[in-house]
Amino acid sequence: MTEISRKRLISDSAWSVITAIFNSAFALAYLIIIGNYWESSGLGVFALCTSLYLIGSLLFNIGIHAAVLYEVTASGEDKKRASAFAYTALFNSLILGLLGGIICFASAPLIAAAYHQPLMTDMIKLFSIALPLFLINKTSIGILNAHRRMRLIAAINVIRGAVILLYIFAAAIFKAGLTTIPYGFILAESLIAMLLLAACVRTHKPTTPSLQRSKQLISFGWKTGLSGVIGDINAKLDILVIGIFWDSAIVGMYCVASAIAKGLWLIPSSIQRVTNPLIVQLHSTAQKDKLQRTMDVLIRLGTVLFIVIGLVIAVYIKPLIRLCYPQQLDMLGAAVPLYFLLPGVAIFSGVTMLASAPSISIGRPENALKLISAVFGVNLLMNFVLVPFFAAAGAAIATTISLLLALIYFTWLCKKYLDFTVPLTRLFLLSAVLSLLIVSAVMLESVVYHLIILAAGLIIIIGAVTLLRLVRKSDSELIHELLRFFTGKRAGISNPG
Repeated sequence: MTEISRKRLISDSAWSVITAIFNSAFALAYLIIIGNYWESSGLGVFALCTSLYLIGSLLFNIGIHAAVLYEVTASGEDKKRASAFAYTALFNSLILGLLGGIICFASAPLIAAAYHQPLMTDMIKLFSIALPLFLINKTSIGILNAHRRMRLIAAINVIRGAVILLYIFAAAIFKAGLTTIPYGFILAESLIAMLLLAACVRTHKPTTPSLQRSKQLISFGWKTGLSGVIGDINAKLDILVIGIFWDSAIVGMYCVASAIAKGLWLIPSSIQRVTNPLIVQLHSTAQKDKLQRTMDVLIRLGTVLFIVIGLVIAVYIKPLIRLCYPQQLDMLGAAVPLYFLLPGVAIFSGVTMLASAPSISIGRPENALKLISAVFGVNLLMNFVLVPFFAAAGAAIATTISLLLALIYFTWLCKKYLDFTVPLTRLFLLSAVLSLLIVSAVMLESVVYHLIILAAGLIIIIGAVTLLRLVRKSDSELIHELLRFFTGKRAGISNPG
């Protein structure tokens, strides 16, 4: 297998970041347009249907897109083997997509009845038509990813998002019904399916699917993809639970709050693509002290950064909502769950840059599955306990509790496998400071007060950071080395002293 150069790794990571930014921007644009033209209730129905659509794609594709990436990459120069796995994976995704589409189409009335939303019946049926295409496209991207075709993958994601956005905008302008929106997804998936399949045919010579390869893909896929599936389901869990107990308007408001809060994860998730090989390098070369110091600096400084971003969001969220939804004043209700989400999301974002450190980066992928399974279990339980009484705020509290418990478990894993102690107490204290500042921002609502709170809040955070010693002068040298590593100017970072 060809070794990937540091420069190529950085380039691939940059394109991954660009893709993530565009995906987030398109998703936010969907929420703004749908929320304005079909109100919060329409946005809630859309959120429920797309959540079920994405979860269905994960369940029915059973990790084949991840398995084919591994197998094609592992084939190296053996083009015949790579082609066999590529076309077998595409065939499997087609069959599983058709099967999943039929099941979703048939169960649409039952799902709509469970959520007391008749509009969901037609929307789920239309999404079930797009499902086979979506699965084929996921697998095609896995194949191209094995060949490091990051620019093409980024372009494909932009095309998908742009087509769906233009369709939603046109539907809004021409006052089409909410149930017509899935046609935009069908159109987008059909278009990029032709582009992706053409790229796959140019990359791999067509060959007959193999039953043996199919078994290998499924066996590998469900094992490696399970933690990712649980993680993605966990991300949509709160929306689905709110829909069971409350009307779609509440779902719509929470959807906006969740999108803003989880947008914070865009930065650390992107950085993680570069920190993963760094952690692997330090661990494999037994640079224990350097590994521990690197993790310490990244966690401390990362948490401080996201706490500050969380404060800015909390202070200006209501003016931002008014700007995005000028005619939908009820959308201001999205600020309430966001206030509860921010402390947990901000503090957890600080460790997300190193989330794989005590698991995949050290050759223990089972730890990642344990971590996300624990988060999922707690989040599921807390959602069913809190949502019936506190609606969207209950879902936000459940998410924050699950994230804080995940941080505790992450700390335990780091101590056990890396002999590294996460400064948990100091991080919790900083999160508590953010919570108090958010309460102040809620109590004093005016432009002048917001400016005062922001200025005072930054001073308080700086004071807390100084008191808790979360930023130190000695960090500067390591930060420079890390920046050189991240920009590909050095193959690694040196041992201390």
